[in-house]
Amino acid sequence: MTQEEGDQEQPQQQQENGTDAMVEDAQVNERLTPKQEKHIIKEIDQACTLHEGDTWYILEMRWWKQWKGYVKYDDRYDFDEDSQFSSWNPYPRPSQIDNEELVDSELNLRKNMVESIDFILLPSEIWMKLSGWYGGGPPLPRKVITYGYGKNLMVETKPLTLKVVRSTKLNEIHTVRYSKATPVLTLKNECCKMMSINPEQVRVWDFHTGQKFKLLTNENDRLDESQIIDEQMILIEEKLASGEWPEDTSTSSYRSSSSSSSMYGSSSYSYSSSYSYYDNYGNRSGAPTQKGVTGLSNLGNTCFMNSSLQCLSNTAPLTEYFLANAHLRDINSDNPLGCGGKLAEEYGKLVQEIWSGSYSSVAPRNFKHRLERFATQFAGYQQHDSQELLAFLLDGLHEDLNRVTKKPYVETTESNGRPDDIVAAEAWSGHKSRNNSIIVDYFQGQLKSTLVCPKCDRVSVTFDPFMYLSLPLPMQTTRIIPITLYFLDPLKVPIKYGVTISKVATIGELKKAISAMCGISHDALVVTDVYNSKFFKEFRDKDSVDDITERDVIHAYEISTPPDNGDHENWETVYIPVLLRREEITHSHYYGPQVRQVLFSTPFILSVSGMTNYEGLYRAILNQLKRTVDPNKFTTVAAAEAENQNQNGDGDEYNNKGRRKSTSGYESDSEDELPQVSHHRTENQVLRSAPSSNTPLFKIKRLSNYDERELHDDGRPLHLEDRQTLIIDWDARGLRQVFDEEKDRELTVDPTATVAQKESDEDQCSLEQCLDAFTTTERLGEDDLWYCNKCQLFVQATKKFDLWSLPSVLVIHLKRFSYLRKYWREKLETLVNYPTKGFDLSNHVLHGAAGDLPPIYDLYAVSNHYGSMGGGHYTAYAMNKDNKNWYKFDDNWTAPVSEKDVVTRSGYVLFYRLRGSEAIMPPIEPYVADPNANNNNTNTNNTNSSRTGHSSLNSIDSSDEDENIHSGLISNSINSRFFPRANQQSDTDSSCEMSDDDTPLTTVQTRNNTTPNNRHNENDNDGL
Repeated sequence: MTQEEGDQEQPQQQQENGTDAMVEDAQVNERLTPKQEKHIIKEIDQACTLHEGDTWYILEMRWWKQWKGYVKYDDRYDFDEDSQFSSWNPYPRPSQIDNEELVDSELNLRKNMVESIDFILLPSEIWMKLSGWYGGGPPLPRKVITYGYGKNLMVETKPLTLKVVRSTKLNEIHTVRYSKATPVLTLKNECCKMMSINPEQVRVWDFHTGQKFKLLTNENDRLDESQIIDEQMILIEEKLASGEWPEDTSTSSYRSSSSSSSMYGSSSYSYSSSYSYYDNYGNRSGAPTQKGVTGLSNLGNTCFMNSSLQCLSNTAPLTEYFLANAHLRDINSDNPLGCGGKLAEEYGKLVQEIWSGSYSSVAPRNFKHRLERFATQFAGYQQHDSQELLAFLLDGLHEDLNRVTKKPYVETTESNGRPDDIVAAEAWSGHKSRNNSIIVDYFQGQLKSTLVCPKCDRVSVTFDPFMYLSLPLPMQTTRIIPITLYFLDPLKVPIKYGVTISKVATIGELKKAISAMCGISHDALVVTDVYNSKFFKEFRDKDSVDDITERDVIHAYEISTPPDNGDHENWETVYIPVLLRREEITHSHYYGPQVRQVLFSTPFILSVSGMTNYEGLYRAILNQLKRTVDPNKFTTVAAAEAENQNQNGDGDEYNNKGRRKSTSGYESDSEDELPQVSHHRTENQVLRSAPSSNTPLFKIKRLSNYDERELHDDGRPLHLEDRQTLIIDWDARGLRQVFDEEKDRELTVDPTATVAQKESDEDQCSLEQCLDAFTTTERLGEDDLWYCNKCQLFVQATKKFDLWSLPSVLVIHLKRFSYLRKYWREKLETLVNYPTKGFDLSNHVLHGAAGDLPPIYDLYAVSNHYGSMGGGHYTAYAMNKDNKNWYKFDDNWTAPVSEKDVVTRSGYVLFYRLRGSEAIMPPIEPYVADPNANNNNTNTNNTNSSRTGHSSLNSIDSSDEDENIHSGLISNSINSRFFPRANQQSDTDSSCEMSDDDTPLTTVQTRNNTTPNNRHNENDNDGL
């Protein structure tokens, strides 16, 4: 049996055994209270940790959220006790678990399923409890494995799907699934068994894109260590009859991997290939239409990386530097803050392959594995942020190519009343004495940071380096909230308004704004959040409108109020939330056909006397629904049976729900099988007789303590409590007869709602407005205090940033991801109108741009993000450095694009080039290796060495340092976020040290110290 067959059989056995256990557990155990369930799961959750080899289970996210709401598991669903809806919970007890939509017929996760959005991972102990209480399934067990060099633990939700071919039968493809932790030897042996081949007579090739990529010689390596990725091909190559391996006559298509040893220390190597399988797993076989227009294969959620790489690849001066192999001259393998030069070397290989003009698409696998070796946060197959990747990559390249080998101690430079030019030059000189690379040459500028103490008015001015600008999107002080108003008069059609309100307003103020628009007293309005045909929350007057998110559906209901004479003592009216529910038949591969009760339509709030009886309540509900319900169309079951017998004479038997019983005993719910009769009653007859009839239109159930109790007509008062939820369970047959779905959807749209939608569609700003927001004076938060050495106190100082000097390559990060709510971050879809040409920053920069050029920039690349938080997709637009045409890069797919189409709401990271900067930079001289050198590190201990091929503007020689300072010489710099040790004397506590076997002892981390770009505790990395 192959592993694929075994994997299929084992989940099936687990499914059957697990289902039996669930049923038995559900039968034996009495139903626990929500509080008890919450306590049990919380205790298990707090004690659970990941261990290699443990089994975890996949659970459908909607079910999990429903259960969390039912038990009030956390603060997100824990409603305040003084809430007006405190006596009810909008989350009823969940039905049985249903994971079927997550998987295919073989119980493999569907490709579009995303963790934390579509499903959640639970320890086996929690799964067993939940499945025992609720039943359902199917069980989806997954193993905990290690990954990456740090041996991090992860639950492997999606094993590798591989397509295995045999060298003598290339047209036969075998699809198998293996864990990433599976050794190559296991893959080889089981594939040989499946194909009836002697394992001693074969060898295994990484057959990516249908050509020999790499021979997997170290059979003890795991598949992930061998760089095997999902959906790729594996070649089982057999020996010839002569006992020799097949002769190879063609050249391997992946030249960048032609090394004698892999990066994992194994003896895997690239080889010429005589096989060229005609597949559709990439289009690397053909040459691109233009050099540099080369796609990058998605290796598994690596679109974020591909987007940033394409933008950097089209950064002309950086690419020319790597194409000329000039980076080999600057490799600093001894820098403890770098990656031993390995990251720069691998990036250089990738750039050279992209610009070779030989391939229309390449797979950046070696670069990916080299990257995650030094930054374990990028290991595995999780989605990340393109700006986060870009920041680390530029930082890593800088440290690998830093021409400074011994960093001197540099103190922080403050103005102390001196001219800005002198202070800025000193700060830049100190920074340059520690940081001098191609990245510094092109990507860095300086910010002027001004802090003012509110107590003693002390002013502190410093000049800090930056590598990119993170610009906030300007926020408006008001917002327009779409609100649908439902009137007390049930015949009035609901009206949708667009209510303009301050962002810091309360719900009480919102109600007054609604009142001004509709003429209803604000005291007679209830504002609610409706979700999935149920009330999610009723807002109190003191609540903030900030609690209403852009995705919330807000309804306002008019309710009856006490008379003006103030006779409140005899006022017995209570306000009852009413939910509508009906039966639906669903067909499930796992469960078969099922009848489910689902909520539908819009819930409403009923104003009724708390002492009413069942008939009074029934009449009040029916009256509230009379705009959408026509009782005249209702036909009694008794009349239907009589009419049917008279017409057909076949004596078919019907159950008490009006469904005809077949000879097999199955009760049909098909509308075609219902008796077609035309016996009608008047509305008055329905109102009088329906409650006492054997066939009411609906049943009324009271939701109390998370249980449903049906109300019965005994003639006595019901003693209804205020805000006590009722559920209306409709008779399926009656609902189809009397409910008018078109009238239910009827809605009057006020012009203000149209304006609200239009303003939402036209929500846009200019890039200059973003810069204005960035340079606006702001007060530090209470958790971001500044120490004033004059007052000797931590204070909430005011802080202002100004652009002092700008680099030749200006990278702008638009902060689209912000904490707008207390529970989660949201993406801002504002259209930022960023210019593609002639972006003039003269009014924003205090000193100037590189080389004293006018600060006018032209756009050449954009990293795009589509979608929302927690997912989405990254692409790139870039202008080719050779033909100056724009192209779209979407993983391995490329296409020409018009320049006017590159400005979109998805623009996330913008790349600008200083106009005319190519003229001030000397040409880069190609590097020629010295045959007498025993290593490629030619750096000296000169901390300010000037090199051929690098701008003299960026090399401040110590002999004329004073002259340069006093002349105000300012060039580019680097963001201090990435160099927290800039003011320390030693770098012995390195972020990354290499052992003798080229394995990192510790991992390079992005250094997130407080910096000018960090805008005070706002973490804007996507973190997807």
